[in-house]
Amino acid sequence: MSLSVLAGFFYLLFFPASPVSSGFKRVLEPPRFYVSALSRNLVVVAAEDGVIDESAVSPGDDLLPPNRYRCSGGGLVLVRSTIDELEAALLSGSTLRVMDKSSGTDKDLILEEGTIRLRMPGSPGGRGLVIGAPGHKLKLEPPSSVLLQVRDETLRLEVYSGSASLIEDSAAGRELSYPAGTIVEADLEGAAEPQQGVLLQAPEPVSPVAGSVFLREGEERLGVDFRWRKVDRATRYRAQVATNLLFTRLITTSQSSELNFSLAGLAEGRYYWRVEAFGRGDARSEPAGPWPFTVRSAEMGRAEIPAAPSLSLGRITAQSNLITILGQTEPGAKVEIRLEVDGRTIPSERRVIVAPDGSFRHQQPVDVRGIITVVVTAYYRPENVATVTGEVRVDF
Repeated sequence: MSLSVLAGFFYLLFFPASPVSSGFKRVLEPPRFYVSALSRNLVVVAAEDGVIDESAVSPGDDLLPPNRYRCSGGGLVLVRSTIDELEAALLSGSTLRVMDKSSGTDKDLILEEGTIRLRMPGSPGGRGLVIGAPGHKLKLEPPSSVLLQVRDETLRLEVYSGSASLIEDSAAGRELSYPAGTIVEADLEGAAEPQQGVLLQAPEPVSPVAGSVFLREGEERLGVDFRWRKVDRATRYRAQVATNLLFTRLITTSQSSELNFSLAGLAEGRYYWRVEAFGRGDARSEPAGPWPFTVRSAEMGRAEIPAAPSLSLGRITAQSNLITILGQTEPGAKVEIRLEVDGRTIPSERRVIVAPDGSFRHQQPVDVRGIITVVVTAYYRPENVATVTGEVRVDF
């Protein structure tokens, strides 16, 4: 093989976006993370020449890395993955950097200050996640659920399910693994003795399940019963009902040792409920939920209606071979996406992750050109499905 042919091969390998006579174009890989604002309290932070510029992000906006984000008081921001089953909630007063391949780091996210709640409901052996924090790296393997707090160069890790490893971000790189139920605090000097068995499993809901619809007749307000399963070592529970995802507009809070409570006098509207468990001493669980439910008017004599969730497509775009689908459904609904070309289905094993507010963004690379039909379905129960379709041209 001649030197000129070898040179051409390596040019295509490392610079596939450049125009070449063969007509090939760059085949894109989806970015791993994007950020979705659920409130008006998120800003993008950029520093140039020592000047910090902050630009506000509108609710529902999706932003791709690399960027630094700050979530101010009363805010909630989701960091979601396009290729993994991951959902991360960035809480008030937090600053996060979202990395990508060009960052030249082994960290996926860096929590500079504040609190982030991470849930990875994937299968064992799936792709892990590495979070940067002062002097340490946090490594998560699915399935797991943890809360990470960073304050004044000190981090606190709460492992609610699965396991997590803290790795010293130094040449030694000592790694310590912690099982579910553990709380550990660490600073630049190392990790303190962990508190094991403190945290409890989150309660499982019995009713109402996410997406439940309750019908009231006439002007009479409705009562709803809330129930959940018993948690080992729990002595009491706190359940809350609110009219927003941030639970800043609370309807009620119930605290007792019972596994249920009732709430009367609900008007029409959408509500959210959650529950957490408490045990002896400092033992507690993470809040389970939120689970949405709706109260609607009904015709006299009707006890229930089969309710499919609302569903709409925002936009469908294609860049090279990567299709991006944005849409909106009801909180708590499941979404499935199917791609078709010339009457055949393009196989995909990627799960559609729906945010607590019902928004979703799905990315899928394809290996075919032409007009792709996108079929989106949403449902609470498989027998009641909402469907919308769209098309996009792929030419790479």
